[in-house]
Amino acid sequence: GRLRAKPPERKAEFERSVAALVQAKKSIESAGLEVCVISGGGTSTLKEHLEASVLTEIQAGTYALMEDDLADLHLPFSPAAYIVGTIISRKPGQAVVDVGRKTCGCDYGPPIPLWDGARTKAISEEHTVISFAGCTPSLGARFRLRPSHIRTTFNLHDRVWLAQGEKIIGCLPVAARGRSQ
Repeated sequence: GRLRAKPPERKAEFERSVAALVQAKKSIESAGLEVCVISGGGTSTLKEHLEASVLTEIQAGTYALMEDDLADLHLPFSPAAYIVGTIISRKPGQAVVDVGRKTCGCDYGPPIPLWDGARTKAISEEHTVISFAGCTPSLGARFRLRPSHIRTTFNLHDRVWLAQGEKIIGCLPVAARGRSQ
């Protein structure tokens, strides 16, 4: 489940992990113990695990909100979360948004601007610099960014806002926030 979409050794690593699981199951059963559940995998190995059929339970979780670097896996899920920031500084072709590493998980790369012709130029703790091929949004405009790592993004927030289209339909607490010990 820890294999991301693009490592060149992905297939061999997956095959090694499945072989290890099969061997562990055989060893446990040869000791006289029944193995009823084999749980593992994840969103990034969903298709492979469905084909390998060694698992009885797949621990996929990212699929619910998805991450862009998993797009090459052609899973039946799409990204469903973004961070909304504000343009706090601008000049032609560039703007600074008040979203940074303190609000957006960047383990798999910088946040992705959700604006045609925009790309992330730089990110710091509290800001992201965006370059624009076309029109630069105005000062104070609300701006959407998709986190590269959705799980660590949620850990940075006390609540999540639920939207349907452009309409806010609810707000939920992030229950696990601050629970690390």
